[in-house]
Amino acid sequence: MALPADTKTERKDEPDFQQAGVRWQERDRDIIDLVSEHPATAEQVARIYFTGGTPETARKKANRRLNRLARRRKIRALGLVLLKGTGRPQIVYSGRKIRLGMLEHEVLITELRLLFFPHTFERSVPIGKTTADALLTKDQTRFWIELDTNRMDARQMRAKWIRYGACQDYILIVCQSEKRLARLKETAERVKHIALFTTMNRLKLRRNEPWEDCEGKTTNV
Repeated sequence: MALPADTKTERKDEPDFQQAGVRWQERDRDIIDLVSEHPATAEQVARIYFTGGTPETARKKANRRLNRLARRRKIRALGLVLLKGTGRPQIVYSGRKIRLGMLEHEVLITELRLLFFPHTFERSVPIGKTTADALLTKDQTRFWIELDTNRMDARQMRAKWIRYGACQDYILIVCQSEKRLARLKETAERVKHIALFTTMNRLKLRRNEPWEDCEGKTTNV
């Protein structure tokens, strides 16, 4: 799986790796470019660049490579996230600083980027008087993405939709539970003609027609 084109950046510090006596690999460049744009865990990096063997073996290989790049100060180890509420906390790697309270949110956006590969995916794109979490472009159609992590109440969500202005593109709202999805649909009166809702679990399971509108009609995008 090649690195998404929108995450490729020109690297000007490659000689430093050679001088440090570390074997420079194309995969190292790709990993640095990936996490510079999309903060990620070892498990996420493994799914792209270490696809052989079992998932656990791939994760361990990715973790060793990420640790090495962090020691060489090519990327940062920012902190821990517990994405599934149980199990082992995972280290988040990035090429930029991120507030600790935003690590989970940023890693989940990266998860969406992987789920929507190979379509064009941009993070933090201005729309109206606000900034969407991401912009997905698929078959020349634009989809504004809002990833919900249960932090905004109904009043804040209604204000968010007002700031979208006269948006005519679809807005994709990704929730963390079916219960939260139902609640957010109640706040989306202003954008009900362009809003589609789903959960992260639906997307990961690759469900047929995982998206639904405010009336409950399901579809794909």
